[in-house]
Amino acid sequence: MKQSDHHTAITRLTLKDQFTVDPYKVLALPQAIVIYYTLMAGLLWAAHGLGITDTFKNDFLFNWTFGMSVATAYSMYRLAALSEWHIAGAINPDALQNALLALKYSEREEGVYYPKRPMFTPLYRCDSERITVTTRDGETRLTGPHNKLKALSALPLGDAAGTRVFGEVSEGSGRR
Repeated sequence: MKQSDHHTAITRLTLKDQFTVDPYKVLALPQAIVIYYTLMAGLLWAAHGLGITDTFKNDFLFNWTFGMSVATAYSMYRLAALSEWHIAGAINPDALQNALLALKYSEREEGVYYPKRPMFTPLYRCDSERITVTTRDGETRLTGPHNKLKALSALPLGDAAGTRVFGEVSEGSGRR
């Protein structure tokens, strides 16, 4: 995953900044905990009812729920933390769109790409799940989940001089 010289590192936002940008991300973890607890309780209740276990196994229920909660929090707030990636130069929009399609993202608004499925909670989509592409003064800024931006940085984006920049025409593109 070698980045070009004009690519900067992908920087994660702090937890406070993530919650400022996307306040609904705070609610995603408690919802996940309730879902984990409910699913495992139902599974253990069925196992006890069918005679697979002799008791309800409360310890297993609480330990599994706690472990899944820790793993989910790490994934949500560290691996998929809201991040920024600045690229000095133009990116070929077709190459970017193809790269985002490879990551299972689709464009719903101009410059805003959403995943096919919600990442953090099945009840709603958080703003930090989407990848937003903005171009200003020849610099491209992408914001989105860290793991998705990292995967995107490994894909060829066709960043070359004379490429069309999202809605704008740069010199040498031949369009007017």
